[in-house]
Amino acid sequence: MGLPTFTAGGQSLCKRLTMIVRDGAVERLFHPVFPPDRHAAEVLDRLRRHA
Repeated sequence: MGLPTFTAGGQSLCKRLTMIVRDGAVERLFHPVFPPDRHAAEVLDRLRRHA
């Protein structure tokens, strides 16, 4: 999928992100998750507008 990653302790890990998936397909990818204190509200707003 080409998701953003980073390496730590010899492991490749996914960076913080949010995916909105509808009917098995990624509809929207949020990255970077910034600012983290407002991100949840942004995702909820998107879900409400595109329900």
